[in-house]
Amino acid sequence: MKKFPLTGEEIAVAAVKDFKAFFLSGRAPSIRVKAERAHIAAARRDNDGQYIALSPDMAKDVVEDADRFHFHLLIIGHEIAHVVHR
Repeated sequence: MKKFPLTGEEIAVAAVKDFKAFFLSGRAPSIRVKAERAHIAAARRDNDGQYIALSPDMAKDVVEDADRFHFHLLIIGHEIAHVVHR
């Protein structure tokens, strides 16, 4: 994984990729990450399937320390849980 600084979008994409690695081949849920209008982040669905919407501010946020990194992971983990629950 790339070292700091990271963007919020890079963290989200890496977290989703890591989550999918827990599943057997071909069994992982399809989850995309898109920057679009959202309060902070939200689990959404469109014609192409499920995705996590990141606010443009969160997607572009430059993360330079562990505290901010963990903040992003907490939010993305929460949204992944919503996607899996559906």
